[in-house]
Amino acid sequence: MIGLGQSQPNVFADPGNTQAVIFEAPSRLAKYQATEIWIGAAGSSEDWGSCNVFVSSDGVTYKQIGTIEKQARLGTLASSFASGSDPDSTDSLVVNLVENSGPLESGTTQDADQNNLLCYVDGELVSYSACASTGQDQYTMNGYIRRGVLGSAIGAHAAGSSFLFLDDAVIQFDYDSSWSGQTVYFKFQSVNSFGNAAQSLSAVTAIPFVIPGQGTNFSPAQTTDIVNPDFEISSDLPPYGWMRPLLPGGTPSMAYDSSTPYAGVRSFVSSVISGAGSTVIPLFSAQKYVVTPGDTYKLSAAMKMTGGGSGSSVGVKFAFVDANGASVSGGASDINVSQTSGSWAVASASGVVPAGAVAAYLSLFIKPNGTLTTGEWDSVQLKRMPNLGSEVTGTLPIASVGSRSGSVSFVIDGGGAVVSTGVKGSVSIPANATITGWVITADQVGSAVVDVLRSTYSGYPTTSSIAGTDKPTLSSAQKNQDSALSGWGNTALSLGDILQFNVNSCTTCTRLNITLTLSIAG
Repeated sequence: MIGLGQSQPNVFADPGNTQAVIFEAPSRLAKYQATEIWIGAAGSSEDWGSCNVFVSSDGVTYKQIGTIEKQARLGTLASSFASGSDPDSTDSLVVNLVENSGPLESGTTQDADQNNLLCYVDGELVSYSACASTGQDQYTMNGYIRRGVLGSAIGAHAAGSSFLFLDDAVIQFDYDSSWSGQTVYFKFQSVNSFGNAAQSLSAVTAIPFVIPGQGTNFSPAQTTDIVNPDFEISSDLPPYGWMRPLLPGGTPSMAYDSSTPYAGVRSFVSSVISGAGSTVIPLFSAQKYVVTPGDTYKLSAAMKMTGGGSGSSVGVKFAFVDANGASVSGGASDINVSQTSGSWAVASASGVVPAGAVAAYLSLFIKPNGTLTTGEWDSVQLKRMPNLGSEVTGTLPIASVGSRSGSVSFVIDGGGAVVSTGVKGSVSIPANATITGWVITADQVGSAVVDVLRSTYSGYPTTSSIAGTDKPTLSSAQKNQDSALSGWGNTALSLGDILQFNVNSCTTCTRLNITLTLSIAG
């Protein structure tokens, strides 16, 4: 019963539009599932309750892939976030969350180290510690920020770049690997908080997204993921993802070096004294690698040996075994890297999987040669290059990998009104790339011209147009695209460049989506 002065809620209230951040998860974030897209969404209205997520490979036929029922904490950078070291105690990450996002919590350095406060920032994954509210819907993170988390690239990020806090509000979509490098289209159908008034799918603006395919087999060289390759996940011993074997010939000690690590906050340390010439394995990777004869692997690691006499060494081994678990060819084909210097250095070696091998094991080793020998390890990497014929050899450089596809997307929202003219924001370019085309869509039929301007990071905020006479344009249409770019003055982009989007004119449209397709250097 409704009493005097009370009003009945509108169970059919308009839910408003949905705002979303979309990105392809790096393999380690996706727990080694190679084809995952992560999506966070939030409503633009207080009456928003959820959204149905649809995807299309052609922009015509859509299939529902899930429902987002929880507001994600997303927004944009309020100011630029410079490229920094890991951990970063110098730079501040300042974000403006969308109006209906929840607050960001503060944490500790341990939370940052253990990725408890993980965020997506314009292509880079970061994990922060301290966080404070510094304005309406604005938060500043500083003091101790882990950069380039889970193998993502550390980069410079311009004001206006996308931000998404990664928690259970974010959904994962496992896409068809054949879509790698292609443009797909997402629609977010808003539903109000009473489960009513779902938007008409035909009226929802499609958001184009070019799938980079960074986790799929798009090039000869592939990173073979190692759990905890840099010993950063925790301070437990043995390290997470590694195990201590029960082998004769010496009992290695285990510790961490937090004062002089090669990278990050710690490196792994082990010491042993044993009989002359013997080799001791302080750690095995907990993973077993299935291998194919003829494939080439490249192994590398940062190492140093502190203590030890003549003939002593420390290293990493990738050892091949047959179906019975026995060493193949007596270990002659195993891939080894070693170090005898007391200073940090990266050693690498390549090798071909021998006939008869079905699996391989990765291990750290110490050859003490009768004296107390201490080794340190960090940044262990393993890359596989499938058998492509005679062109693949043990010295095939990783740099020979070809280009891949990517995209830069920018949304201009008029907040329900026709989009006004002027500069609307900017994005940072995370890699050397070439612009290969553009796509522009709108919420309705209309006309618009959007200029694209470029600057180097050091030269920002001074920018100059690169779109020339071929700017992303709508002429009494809802979508348009171009892959010729005949009127563009320059399509080459460098790591750290900043692109700015300026609306020269707009009629009727209240929301514009601009996507620049890229060819990214390998």
